[in-house]
Amino acid sequence: MHADSDVEIGCILSARIQSLTTKWVAGLVKQRRKELGLSQEEVAAQAQVSIGTYSALERGRSLSGGEANPTLQTLVRIFLVLGIRFREDASVW
Repeated sequence: MHADSDVEIGCILSARIQSLTTKWVAGLVKQRRKELGLSQEEVAAQAQVSIGTYSALERGRSLSGGEANPTLQTLVRIFLVLGIRFREDASVW
């Protein structure tokens, strides 16, 4: 019975971490876009993603309404447009 509780707690924590990561990325791209004075349309066009995909990412949601789960390729394109880079220790600079 204890093992089942551990699994359940692990699943809850994993979902919570994913949610926080999604919110963090959403906030990061929105803040950076505004700092650069770009519209969502401009970022989407430069990153070669649909406006719907980009807008949903900023909201932390997918186009179908669930949590955002963009591909690595999509994130890299958007981060390049916004000048977001990571150091080796994975912190943003």
